[in-house]
Amino acid sequence: MKRPTIYDVAREAGVSAATVSYVINGRDDQKISDATRKKIMQIVNLLGYSRNRSAYTLAKGGDDYVAVAADTVGELGDAAVFCFMKAFSGKLAAFGKKLSYVKTDAAENLSDACALVLFGVSSERFKHIADANMIPVVAVDCLLDNPLFFKVNSDFPAMRAAADGKYGEGRYVFLCADTRNAELKELITRSFPRAVFLSSFADIRDAVLSSGDLPTVIFGEEIASLFPLLAQGREYTLFPRFSDEKVDAVGSCIHHAIDRTPALTHDIFV
Repeated sequence: MKRPTIYDVAREAGVSAATVSYVINGRDDQKISDATRKKIMQIVNLLGYSRNRSAYTLAKGGDDYVAVAADTVGELGDAAVFCFMKAFSGKLAAFGKKLSYVKTDAAENLSDACALVLFGVSSERFKHIADANMIPVVAVDCLLDNPLFFKVNSDFPAMRAAADGKYGEGRYVFLCADTRNAELKELITRSFPRAVFLSSFADIRDAVLSSGDLPTVIFGEEIASLFPLLAQGREYTLFPRFSDEKVDAVGSCIHHAIDRTPALTHDIFV
């Protein structure tokens, strides 16, 4: 398949090639409306157009970094973000890039990052922030009905099959940190009828007390790190939130998004 060019983007957007160049290179010294900028970037994503990243980096100066923004629930949500930053910083270092956390309010219209990862945000919040940015945006732990963006999520149906195989169908309690992404929460609830969503450290202890003698299945290192202490040594099965495979998938999606390289799917479940 022929690789799309800047002229293809310009033709589909109904603008000049120079205007496309100004937009994808983050030029703010040109009078280009926000609507036109958004339209151009949507077509860039749709066509899989790839600009010359070496030239772009040289023109911008400095080191590229990937920004991370999250909209989590409670202290366990904050702990999940910390686990993600810890797991993913090493992967980015291998690509020669740094990782920086920004507040969601500051994640709009980022101009000095090479990409943005949105973690655990609602679909509405994702759309708002993605529409306000001209850089690639990747979703992690978010279910979205949008084919233009990469989404990396854990494979909850596969977890369900593994847990059923060990304990019997649904004969266990499933603990995970709460999320603002309603679509992801619905998927978890469908997969695990006994799912309990936690937001605080105290919630872990309360969930153990209310579960009786049922075995415990945990999703997320942020819960597993405290469970032995709060649950008085009770046994559990852990499904990591950030397995090596998932971290690799996020890295690959960012790489594809930055370079605008085609991918078979934008929905990744690991």
